[in-house]
Amino acid sequence: MKIKKRNKSTTVYYVDVDDITWGILPSRLLQVFVPVDEDEAELTFEQAAVLEKEITSYCHRKLLDFLAVRERSVQECRNFLKKLSLRNDLAAGLILRAQQENHIDDKRFAELNTISMLSRNKSPQEIRNKLRGHGIPENTILTALEDYYSQTDLQDIIRIEILKMLSRYEGFDTSKKREKIFSHLYRKGFDYETVKL
Repeated sequence: MKIKKRNKSTTVYYVDVDDITWGILPSRLLQVFVPVDEDEAELTFEQAAVLEKEITSYCHRKLLDFLAVRERSVQECRNFLKKLSLRNDLAAGLILRAQQENHIDDKRFAELNTISMLSRNKSPQEIRNKLRGHGIPENTILTALEDYYSQTDLQDIIRIEILKMLSRYEGFDTSKKREKIFSHLYRKGFDYETVKL
């Protein structure tokens, strides 16, 4: 087996084994497999197994750092590992491990984001679109909305938005004001039946 290194940055390298990218490693770990002054070397199967373990371990630490910032969805983690050029089977293993260790949970992600967006007066449609953008399954989105978004909340949010818009459109006549407010609420994801101006 032949290992090649390619620069990603000054201290981190892409690692290719038999022309297949396995992932990234910092130069301090990679120098065990490829001498500092060379770009490629021969690997034994035992060395390849150790290399795979090193790459997986390094990318796992990077994933945990990524997850430490805020709650993440599975899709966000997949995209992050893809940016690290991690081999697909290794990435899938890290995602599964993070789910088993309860570091990643799409249900929890959907619930926390629903609560957060509800506190910022977002419509159910805005919440749904945001969660879909993060790759959350539709049934998980619906469950989070049903659990945390009541009809009372919806009416309160609409009332708050209408009061904001009334002050903004003070100089307009009543029909123009109604039209502007409806347009604003429609753009925010509220339907006509819900608004009932």
